[in-house]
Amino acid sequence: MRQKPWPIVILAFLHFTAPIFNMLIGYLISDSGIQEFVEMTFTSRQWMSLLGQFVLIPIAGLCVLQTKRWGYYVFLLIMIFIVFLNFRNYQNQYEFSLLTLLLIVSLNILVVSYFLIPSISRIYHDQNLRWWEQKPRYPMDLEVRVMGEKGEVKCQMMDISETGSKIDPHGMVLFTESSLKLIIPALDGEIQIPFEVVHSYQNKLGLRFLHTTESKKKLKAMINSLVATGAAPRTPIPPWAESLKEWWRTLITTGKGLLP
Repeated sequence: MRQKPWPIVILAFLHFTAPIFNMLIGYLISDSGIQEFVEMTFTSRQWMSLLGQFVLIPIAGLCVLQTKRWGYYVFLLIMIFIVFLNFRNYQNQYEFSLLTLLLIVSLNILVVSYFLIPSISRIYHDQNLRWWEQKPRYPMDLEVRVMGEKGEVKCQMMDISETGSKIDPHGMVLFTESSLKLIIPALDGEIQIPFEVVHSYQNKLGLRFLHTTESKKKLKAMINSLVATGAAPRTPIPPWAESLKEWWRTLITTGKGLLP
């Protein structure tokens, strides 16, 4: 899997570690010892405040990292609840001043506003836009067949992944029926994979596999065998440290990279 967009990863990390940093900052500005501060934190604060800081905020980070539709709405609900808790704590005259309240609420609004940006919101609602979830594609030069109820057409496979393939039908028109299968020769027989054509460019067809349990298992084993023999993906996946460094360099030099 490719690296998820770094802004999303970093925001998720900040939510995961927020309880630790909040405790650390609170300890540094207090006049208490470590044990006394920890005891005071968990005995003097209301349970809703503890729930928000130590449970809900990390859950919000998990929702951010998952990049799923359900997580998007759970994240927004948690952030709204956190803002409510901050106002409630201020009204009860404990934990922080008005200036601190305004800073915290402003930060929450800024984070929520980021996720309301259309280009960010769409990746949580449309799986096709989450390019980092796409399986690696491996170059392939293999004769395959497309089988339908009306017969078969020989094609040339140009690349393959666990979720799709690119083929060259040699100018032949594929059948228009819906029950098409890609037949891939393998060492232990054939792999038959139902598919749909998702795009066509310069007489080449992009296929999306509609796997059965059997075809998914067999194709995964085939690709694992390719990798074991040294096959490299068409687009190499850089190490995460190199990816982070490149993202940071692009952000600093061009100002781009805050949006996926």
